[in-house]
Amino acid sequence: MKRTLFLLQAALFACCLALAPATLLAQDAMKQSTPEKRAQMQTDYLKTQLQLDDAQTQKIGAINLKYAQQMDPVLKGNGSKLSKLRTAKKINSQKEAEYREVLSKEQFEKYQTVKEEMKDKMKEKMQERKQNSGNDLQ
Repeated sequence: MKRTLFLLQAALFACCLALAPATLLAQDAMKQSTPEKRAQMQTDYLKTQLQLDDAQTQKIGAINLKYAQQMDPVLKGNGSKLSKLRTAKKINSQKEAEYREVLSKEQFEKYQTVKEEMKDKMKEKMQERKQNSGNDLQ
């Protein structure tokens, strides 16, 4: 009985060790990417979602790069989650103000819609993670 319990605990510990790097990799993916890569991904995504023309794509790309560079120390910093969140919100609101100058009214409205959809997806993923981590402990 003691041996079975010991083996079960060892197996559980091994599973936790095996899953930890994958979790850390997912959490650190944003920290490890460069501002240039993040800006390019955002620009490419917005170009397809909002059907940007070449001039808009260039302007949005410059805006994204500017704010990705401002966001980099926030992502890589060691501050509290709350202070990071506040700083990120401030940076994003400034970026959106510049988006508003480049995008048409319809494009900006669609951007807002797409942004809300992304928030909803992120919330769903967070809920799934919470449920999965709760199930792993049981």
